[in-house]
Amino acid sequence: PKGRPNSGESEEDTARRELREETGITDVELVSDTAFHQEFDFEHEGNKYHKTVKYFLGFVSNINTEIPEEFKKEVSDIKWLPFEEAKAVISYDNAKVILDQAWEYLKNKTF
Repeated sequence: PKGRPNSGESEEDTARRELREETGITDVELVSDTAFHQEFDFEHEGNKYHKTVKYFLGFVSNINTEIPEEFKKEVSDIKWLPFEEAKAVISYDNAKVILDQAWEYLKNKTF
């Protein structure tokens, strides 16, 4: 999920809200000591932009794959996959980099 913060909303609160609004997932525990960043440039309607995206790592207790009716316009499929399978289905190289970073973090972290 992606989106802009509402007035007075922290980045973490924005991430939780966007996750809830776009997937229906309400129970997520964000890992507070890390985040992953991606920067890129793009052009839209003749204007050049630089964008920084921040990704949070989170844990959910419910891995249900049923998509609630109200989210079917936003989400076409939900899958919970092991790392290697997830990496194989991701189509964007920059997303694979973020997944690799998250995996390295998880392998080296004690919870």
